[in-house]
Amino acid sequence: MAPEVGAGALKALCETAAADEIDVVSISGTSGGAVCAALVWYAFVKGERSIWQRLIDFWKDNSAESWAEGTFNKFIIASSRMVNRGLVPRPRLRQR
Repeated sequence: MAPEVGAGALKALCETAAADEIDVVSISGTSGGAVCAALVWYAFVKGERSIWQRLIDFWKDNSAESWAEGTFNKFIIASSRMVNRGLVPRPRLRQR
């Protein structure tokens, strides 16, 4: 699941009436999901009223907004996919 999708799902869960009936004992994720989990857990621990707000703010602040940011983001993703498919060699750092 993409981090922004997970962020939206966590926001929806926190806003439902059922949220008061759920006893959250842990939140986990990998990569961007781990960032989401850490932000939401921190909000739970601090007792913040809008538990999801810190999460949404983080992803808004870290999203590609300008043309240059979007273009660079697409370039990096496309490059990673080409490496993963074996179309270009994996970059190697020289050992000293």
